[in-house]
Amino acid sequence: MENNKNEIDLLELLIKIYLSLKRYWLVLLISVLAGIVFTIVKNIYFDKSYNSSMSVSVKPENDYMYALTFQKFSNRYEKNPAEIVTGIINQANKLIKSDNISLLAKKMNLSKSDLIGLKSISSEYNFETGEAPGSIIQIQANSSDSKIFKKLGNGILYLINNNSFVKEKTSEDSLMLVRIIKKIDIKLSELDSLQSKFLKDGKITDLIIFKDNSFFGESVKLTSLKEKINKDLKNLKEVELVDNFYIPKTKYASIKMPLLLNSIMFLFLGIIIIVFIEFNKKAKSFEQNQKN
Repeated sequence: MENNKNEIDLLELLIKIYLSLKRYWLVLLISVLAGIVFTIVKNIYFDKSYNSSMSVSVKPENDYMYALTFQKFSNRYEKNPAEIVTGIINQANKLIKSDNISLLAKKMNLSKSDLIGLKSISSEYNFETGEAPGSIIQIQANSSDSKIFKKLGNGILYLINNNSFVKEKTSEDSLMLVRIIKKIDIKLSELDSLQSKFLKDGKITDLIIFKDNSFFGESVKLTSLKEKINKDLKNLKEVELVDNFYIPKTKYASIKMPLLLNSIMFLFLGIIIIVFIEFNKKAKSFEQNQKN
């Protein structure tokens, strides 16, 4: 009899719960709808994250001493200019993390609105020992707004090439190249004078085109070197664009699982609200009986 009574009590309890939930079906419906709306809004406005990357070419650390001495050195490449670039990018990322977007925008020659949504930037490169350190650097950026990548690449190039250290280095390189060109012109003039003198003296054998250390051979080497240095002088940017940021397409991640979980969570909150309402009614009824 006791077991039968327990079964009846349990059945009555379940019926009461069912009737309470049925009575407050609107609360449950609103709770589920709230969970759905919350999931959709969160997915649209808060879960966006776009990644893109750009490639830049870093100029090797040229040692032009060979142009003055006409000798090659075995250890020409001692510095890695890629480290300078990555250092600049790291400093820029610190400005982002410290929420100093205004200063970063100024350094990039952009407006603050052009960088709204930028979360982080980073860089990486591969450097093989024994090779010239001028290399390709990959710069990655993460943003909550895909539109930012339209101007970000040019901003980063401006940031690097107008860095005070880089500008000073470029100025020094420019001055060195101008001096080297002047020395080459002087050397070419001396060779031309000597060639004219030898021609006048009739020593034509020293002017054979294929002879080692001939006047003609030295003139060709110097002229070729001058053309190369002139080309370098016209393009002294530390970094050049190889491949700009691409505009990532909007991807909507699957919200099936978040939708289900949030709906259950909000449904559970709705049930708690119903329990509180019912408990509050019972408490008031008990209080009223006590007074009577």
